[in-house]
Amino acid sequence: MALYTELYGSLLQCPLGSQQFLPRNVLDKITREKVQAELPWKERFCRRSLPDKVVLRAKKVFAILVLAGNLPAITRLLEEGLTDEHLPLSRQGGDTSNILVSACKTKTFRSFDLPRNEAKVTNFLDKQWTVLAPVLDTTGKYFILDQKCALPFPVVEEVGSGHSSTVYKSTLHPAHQHGFKVRPKFPELQDVVMLIFKAG
Repeated sequence: MALYTELYGSLLQCPLGSQQFLPRNVLDKITREKVQAELPWKERFCRRSLPDKVVLRAKKVFAILVLAGNLPAITRLLEEGLTDEHLPLSRQGGDTSNILVSACKTKTFRSFDLPRNEAKVTNFLDKQWTVLAPVLDTTGKYFILDQKCALPFPVVEEVGSGHSSTVYKSTLHPAHQHGFKVRPKFPELQDVVMLIFKAG
């Protein structure tokens, strides 16, 4: 429960939508000791390697389950091979399916495929976007974001708009940047990022 409070308290709101994001540096606080403290005593005793697996390959998955209030699912999901690299997950067969499929559509996860688990699946799928805010860099590479994915901008200001687009000026969260210079006056904020959103 202590980790839930810490993670929930660290969520930031993206001003461009209703999405929240968990800064990547907060995931570094998920240590072996904290994982072990959150697990039921039976899991601590019978699966001693579980905390190490979480810390090495599934911190995001663990954080999602903590925020979704479904931590007991971690054991079965890890046994199925779910790691952070499989995110984001989606339903395999439509809106009522409890079978989840990896982002590259090559692996399925059946841990939630039980009667009356629809709400748990929906909650997991919604919460996963809090840990998937992208890291931006100076290369200017093009990528497509899901509409549910929060942008890691704690401050956003509209600077202009036209017939089919709006221009925003924003600061980029330090944990979600690579290659930008830190401003000495405001070390917690990174260089300004300009965004253009086109309608349609």
